[in-house]
Amino acid sequence: MNARLARYTGNATYANWANTTYQWMRSTKIIGDDFYINDGAFVPDCTKFSTQRWTYNYGTVLAGVAAMYNFTDGDAYWKQQIDSVLQATFATFFDSATGAIKEIQCQDSNTCNNDQPSFKGYLVRWMSYTAQVAPYTYAQIMPKLIANAQLAAATCTGQPGGNVCGLKWNIGAQWDGKYGLGEELSAMEIIQHIAPSVAPVGYVFSANNGGISKSNPGAMGTQAGIHDRNSDYLPYRLPNYTITLADRVGAAIITIVIIVVLGVGARFTMIH
Repeated sequence: MNARLARYTGNATYANWANTTYQWMRSTKIIGDDFYINDGAFVPDCTKFSTQRWTYNYGTVLAGVAAMYNFTDGDAYWKQQIDSVLQATFATFFDSATGAIKEIQCQDSNTCNNDQPSFKGYLVRWMSYTAQVAPYTYAQIMPKLIANAQLAAATCTGQPGGNVCGLKWNIGAQWDGKYGLGEELSAMEIIQHIAPSVAPVGYVFSANNGGISKSNPGAMGTQAGIHDRNSDYLPYRLPNYTITLADRVGAAIITIVIIVVLGVGARFTMIH
């Protein structure tokens, strides 16, 4: 997030925190020397890892290093990080026979929970983003995304309705019997994120180049912030309220009544 905010806003503070976070992930080996990205680390010292590999972790890290590459105008260090993460992603999740993206921890074993079928969608979103903010990667990334869009679309023949998309994009033009929000989200993401194949490569909005999202740290949280907003919101703002002695006494009485009722109910239950 810090890396993408740095690229969008041009704010070096975001970039500094992004770099600090990334270097910590490298030093603790959450991102290994071979760019094996662990799922997490256990406190207190973060030396023991959850070693499962998930597509969304690789995609998130890829987007971060790509944003830093863009922010630093193509710094060689961040290019090296992109190349390493990208190659690890290809080697880990792209089926050697079909080129299809696989969720290797659960797809073949049919053990994916409700969340995990959506993870491929996050990976392809950030791969597409990388192709835009680091345009030299376009030739590596976009053919793989286009191929996967075709593979995913070929599974969208499931019931009911004959248009439900499956999880397994590596089994040819057939539905695998899997359906749910995650499966549909992943299929939608891969199909819509081949858009950079017909859009200007490298054209990405920023705060100073077409972006309409403006920073407002105060937002709705302060008196000053609320007045920066449209006056239509003012009637819905909670008024400032001072807690009085009467309020405290009333709250105490209600609390005592609730405790007594619960105590009597518990005793009645035990007797019967």
